[in-house]
This record gives sequence, C-alpha cells and structure tokens, in this order.
Amino acid sequence: MSVSGLLTLSVSGLISCNIIEPDNDPVTYGESYIPNLLSTDKAAYQPGEKVTLSLNSMPEGSVTVRYTHLGKLLKQEPLSSSRWTWQPPAGDFQGYMVELHKSVNGRDEVISSIGIDVSSEPSRFPRNGFLSTYGKMSASDIANVLNDLNRYHINYVQFQDWHWKHHHPLAGSATQPMDVWTDIISRNCYRSTVQGYIDGAHKRGMVTLFYNLGYGCLEDYATDDVNPEWLMYTDKLHTHVDNHPLGSPFKSAIYLTDLHNDGWRDYLRARNDEVYSVFNFDGWQIDQLGVRPTTVYDYSGNVIDV
Repeated sequence: MSVSGLLTLSVSGLISCNIIEPDNDPVTYGESYIPNLLSTDKAAYQPGEKVTLSLNSMPEGSVTVRYTHLGKLLKQEPLSSSRWTWQPPAGDFQGYMVELHKSVNGRDEVISSIGIDVSSEPSRFPRNGFLSTYGKMSASDIANVLNDLNRYHINYVQFQDWHWKHHHPLAGSATQPMDVWTDIISRNCYRSTVQGYIDGAHKRGMVTLFYNLGYGCLEDYATDDVNPEWLMYTDKLHTHVDNHPLGSPFKSAIYLTDLHNDGWRDYLRARNDEVYSVFNFDGWQIDQLGVRPTTVYDYSGNVIDV
C-alpha cells in the first residue's frame, strides 16, 4: 500500500483493558466455564510461521495437547512445558484449534483452548478492535493492553482520537514532530505511547490504522492553510460552514469540508504523508458522519451529494 493509499473498513471494534476472571467479577460461572489459561504470541500468523503458545499457570496432572482443524485431529502430544511451539500445516486462510485435555473423574475434559488464524491477508477474516487513549504509559502497560487484544485475536487495531487536529493530524511537522499534544477531547497524547502501540501491535501480527475523518477540520483551519473554498456550507452564499457541534471538553466543533474538492483531497493527502513519515501505520481508517440533516453546498453554491 502506498502511503497515500486509502483503507476503508467497517467500524465494529472491541477493546477490553481489564482482564475479567471469576474471582473478581460478579458473573456466576457454570460448569461449562473454561479458564483462560492459553495464550499465543500473535493474533494472526503468516503461512509458514511457527506458533508460540504459553500458559499463565501449569495445570496439575497429566494433560494432552490436541491440535485440530474443523474438528479433525491433526496432532496430539503430552503437555510438558508452560511454553512451546507448534508448526501449523502449510496453507493459507486456515483456522486451527488448540485444546488442553485432561481426565477428570474418568471423563476426558477440555480444560482450556485457543484458536489460531493463519492468513496472509487480515482482510479475509477481519476482527476489528480499537485504542482510544494515549497518555504517558510504560512499556508493560502498553503490553498488557495489547496482550488483551491479542487474546481476542484482534487483527485490525484502529487508533481512535490519536491525532492533533482533523485537518492536521500529525502534531508538529514531519521533521519536528511533537512529543506531546492534545487530542480533540483536550487530553494529552504521547508520541512514545502511539509508537509503542504500533510496534507492539506489529509484533503480534496486527495491522494498525490511524483514525481520521475524511472531511473535517477544526475552527483554526485558516491558520493551517485550509482554503474556505474547500468547505461545505449550509447556504448557497457560503456564509455558514456546516459543522458537527461539540461542547466542553472538546477543543473545537468539527467543520466539514467538501470531499469532492480536489484542493481538499490534495491537502489532506499531504497531511497524511506527514503522518506516515513519522509513524509506521499500515493504513487509514476513514471516518464519516453520514447523511447531513440539511442540504449542503460547495463554495460555488452547488448542492453536494453526501
């Protein structure tokens, strides 16, 4: 993908930063509950990659590891360590199940399990998650969040509200990026945290996407060379810019631009190139606001089809 390429995905994400276990949550767990013992080193794997599996605690007694594909047993072996590797069969776009089996009161029971996705392209089986805060974080804190996403096999990580301004997402410049900036909600964002998340996600086989609206700017757009002729208006005489109102603690309403305008598209493409020159994101999650509540016009008074 070129750095100016566009990547559009449906936004259906999840993130869980708090690991829930039976001893600290109010849910009553029945006999079918299987403890979360198993983890993999990645959320998804390229064909030919080995899978590293690990246990957060070693079960007592004799345990068998079974590897299956669509219910067919591929291999089984005794569990001998809390960390080991497995080589999946050759082939692309395949899913596997790893189960730990143990004899309990004379019955064979599954005491833990985990799925494995082997796919060269994450878009074949997209599983979207997102991040939303980028304050000062330690490497271990970042790893904890990503490990949680990894356990859910999230392969697309969307970086929501990471940027400085909608029309100028990179804080500072490509040659002098800021170390700390405020996002749309006036919260501090740290470059080290954003980059730490990107690096950690890549290590786990995840694709990273930076969020931004495809046609928005903040109220100081004129100071950043956004031309009023690129904006979207609610009247033919271009006296009122269409906007998405936001109150405190948001630092500005979002003023809308005309996505059909070549000047705006060229401007935002250049701003995105600045992002890619500093952060090694894999793509852009393009956001939009849907149908506008009233007719909207370009600078010349023509109706814009949104």
